[in-house]
Amino acid sequence: MINYAGLSDSRVSPYLADILRDRSQALVIVSTDQRAKDLAQDLGFFLPDREIQTLSGEDGFFTWSEAENRDIIVNRTRVLQALSRGVPLVVVAPVSCAIKKLPPHSEYEEKNLTFSVGEEMNFSDIAA
Repeated sequence: MINYAGLSDSRVSPYLADILRDRSQALVIVSTDQRAKDLAQDLGFFLPDREIQTLSGEDGFFTWSEAENRDIIVNRTRVLQALSRGVPLVVVAPVSCAIKKLPPHSEYEEKNLTFSVGEEMNFSDIAA
């Protein structure tokens, strides 16, 4: 874990890029969604050959809802899949997203389904 303080926003990206170059996967935690988006965009300039994803915490830190934004869920799923496959990836997330409890990796792998075009699947298997 690396904690930085006292750097202006414009100095954070080149500093982090130097640190992240030698790491296959990394999680960068920032204070807000907007900072996550801005930092991910800046890191893309300094690390053009690396995949950089943001996770959003917009769906509410202190609330729980059955109607979560589907885009947020799809994005989280893509990021989790990439991390589980070992894809070199930098994830930038606001603290409200980074502290969310996730199922253990083994449970995620056990319940992960892969679909192929033309493949037939039993609906009860999917529902389970």
